[in-house]
Amino acid sequence: MQLVAGATTITLPNDLQWIDEYTWQAVEQSTDRGLTGALIVDVGTRIAGRPITLQGQQDMGWVLRSTLDALRSLAQLPGQEMTLTNAEVTVFDVVFAHPDAIDAAPVYFVSPAVAARPYVVTLKFLTI
Repeated sequence: MQLVAGATTITLPNDLQWIDEYTWQAVEQSTDRGLTGALIVDVGTRIAGRPITLQGQQDMGWVLRSTLDALRSLAQLPGQEMTLTNAEVTVFDVVFAHPDAIDAAPVYFVSPAVAARPYVVTLKFLTI
């Protein structure tokens, strides 16, 4: 899996899980009642804004601190547009979903040097 922003390419683990892949629907619908009591249905198709939440677990989807630092640097650029290519080679144009775009916790039962410490990460994006 890769995240590309200009000349910057960040390789992400392929075993990050897309946890909200099937919670978003492209069809938006609202209903109301008219003065006569008739049902009024307004339907449209969303063209952007699909959430993509990639989540690791304690036993998979780890990223190194250096990758986490690179992700945080990108997230600090307001409106940074990126291309996300997932393990199925599907390409999405995305931005970070702020304010909680990145959440990370160190994997404590692995004890390498701090620079190489793995982290369990959750990354939140929105399609544009």
